[in-house]
Amino acid sequence: MPPGGPYTLVLQGKKTIVFKDVLFGEVWVASEQSNMTYALGGATGAAEEIPKANYDEIRSFTVPKKIAVTPQEETGPAAWEICSPDTAKRFSAVAYFFARDLHRALGVPVGIVLSAWPGTAGEEWTDPESLRREPVLQPLVERSDASAEIALEFDDFELLFAPGDARGAYAPSDNVSELTARVKPRACDALPENPFRI
Repeated sequence: MPPGGPYTLVLQGKKTIVFKDVLFGEVWVASEQSNMTYALGGATGAAEEIPKANYDEIRSFTVPKKIAVTPQEETGPAAWEICSPDTAKRFSAVAYFFARDLHRALGVPVGIVLSAWPGTAGEEWTDPESLRREPVLQPLVERSDASAEIALEFDDFELLFAPGDARGAYAPSDNVSELTARVKPRACDALPENPFRI
């Protein structure tokens, strides 16, 4: 299928599902820490850029912040949004300008998936078993294992377990002291240095 759209996508089986306003083009993931989450509304030049942010062929998707101790099949509630002044001002400035420039350069639709969380390290985004297979990354694995057993910080997210896990899900309203009491701290006066930290 050539880049462009909007198309209508029809899936037929025991029932028929119809997706309207479907675009084909580039899809990129924007992921990092606080710099990536900084909204266009607060960026330099926002007053000039936001009114011009009408791009029907740029779509953004923001992955909700949720802690999960096992891989998840789906994100929390979220949806693709068409780039408009209203949606752009709330979206990542870096991701917006990247999508805008890529769209202008290639002339094709661009989708941006924003999955960023301020203060997180790269190893927190990586499958632990993949890290364990690399000898050079063992200090990161040890550091991650130690810090996971010391503390869990809660903000506006919930702790998710695998579907059917007897531990269920803890929402911010639950008794956090009860949860932290289940975490067994381990002495770690000398955590290994992160070899990738500058």
